[in-house]
Parts: sequence; C-alpha cells; structure tokens
Amino acid sequence: MEIKTILAMTDLETDSLTGLRGAFHLAKSHNAKVVVGHVLVPRTLDNSDVKEFLEEHGFDPKSVSIEIEVDADVHSGIDLIVGESHPDLIVISSHRKRGLKRLMWASVPVGLVGETTAPVLALHSDKDHFEFRRAIVCCDGTDQSQELIDAAAKLVGRDGEIVSLMVIEDSPIVIGGFSIGNYSDETLNKARAAATKFLNKLRINRSDVSMRTDVRVGNVVEQIKEAGEQHDADLVVVGTGGVGGKAKFFIDSVSEEVTRQVDVATLVVPTNKPTS
Repeated sequence: MEIKTILAMTDLETDSLTGLRGAFHLAKSHNAKVVVGHVLVPRTLDNSDVKEFLEEHGFDPKSVSIEIEVDADVHSGIDLIVGESHPDLIVISSHRKRGLKRLMWASVPVGLVGETTAPVLALHSDKDHFEFRRAIVCCDGTDQSQELIDAAAKLVGRDGEIVSLMVIEDSPIVIGGFSIGNYSDETLNKARAAATKFLNKLRINRSDVSMRTDVRVGNVVEQIKEAGEQHDADLVVVGTGGVGGKAKFFIDSVSEEVTRQVDVATLVVPTNKPTS
C-alpha cells in the first residue's frame, strides 16, 4: 500500500479534528497530499467555510485540496469525492462512546468501510495518537492476508512490530437448524497447527519488519480485542470480504464489530475490491 493521497473527511465539528490531525501527520510522514472532504446535505456552506474551519484549528488550507459535494446524500457524496480524489487512505474520526453507530461525523454508517475501495483508518476522537508501534493483523488463511500485512507494515514502519493473528472460531456445529455440539479437540488442534504454519510463512516472507504470531480459539471479535490488549497494540488491521464456513474471519460484519468495539485505531482494508 503506497500512501500518496489521503482523504480526511470532516463535518466541520470539533469531533472530526482527530481525523484531520491524523491525516496531516501521516501525510507529513509519507510525503503525501491531503484532500479534505466535506459533504453538504443540503447546500448550506461553501469552500470558504471549510477553509475558515481549518484555519481556526491551526491547519493551513493552502497546503491541502478541498473537495465539497453539494446536495447529495452522504453516501453518494463521499463516493463522488473518493472517485475524484482517488485516495490511497481515508482517515476519519470515530467515537466508541456512541458505539460507533456513526463512524464519520457526517453521519456515515460503519458500513462505509465495506463499500469503499480505499483503506479506512478510524481514529478515536478522544485520542490524539498517530504513531503506531505495534499492530494486530487479523489473518484468515487466504492470500488476502498478505495485503493486510503490507498495509500494517506501511503504518508501523521498520521500528514497529506486527502480530499476525488467526482466530479459530469454535462455534457450535449446526445442521438443519440444530446444534450437534462443538468441534473436537483433535479437529481444533489440527486447525491450530495449520494456522501456525500459515502465519509462520507470512512472517518469513516479511523479513523487513518484526513479526510474531498468535493463534487463538474462540469468538473472533472477543479474541481480537483480547489480543490487542495483551500485546499492547495501538492499531488493529482487519479486512472486508473473505471466505465462508469456519474460515470466515474477514466478513464485513466482523470488521464492523471490531471497529465498533476495540479501544485503539482500526485500519479496515478492502480485500474484496473488484479486479479490472
């Protein structure tokens, strides 16, 4: 993942400042351009209002591009801004105290992270922390896991560390709507061994960054939260779109739940983006 253009969405409220500050910080680190996006529903403001908001809070509007979509619903407005600016990363403020029912302060629901073709970095609006030193990367045993490792490596840098995590979901076996019990210890041990082998291969392939592995059994979201706390991570990386069955670690509902519940920044990478 190369970061050349960063889209920072704002609704001109102070809760969006964390996302703006994070975007400018990352832009400086990666020598990238910042596009400040604002969706107007309905037409009430213009570019001068956005520039005034940026200047009031210490940003230089001359150093950024400003994209404003007028008279559109939020989803289509953001779609147009993304289509015009082609960002490599979208940075937004989020607020876990409201359950993240609104990821973006322009009333964009969590579902947006599964719709855009660019990675979305959600920063908690009460934490001005933009240096990432340890990332939990949620792997699912598919080739898409490498994309997530690459994205995490870009944000943590050479001095950071990546913990590649795979969760084996030990949910009940259901046939015809009836539970017939959980998977046997033998089956789970085989799954652990296969997961460990896969994660070790990822680690060997990325010798340029410090990596370790973690294989867990249980509820996916709960295990991701626990891993983040135990490893003292400041970033969790998940993907959207994945595989089914027991390997369903990266479905959109999981990425949304992780973004809602974890106490650190979350990077959601679209691994299901269409191929051209």
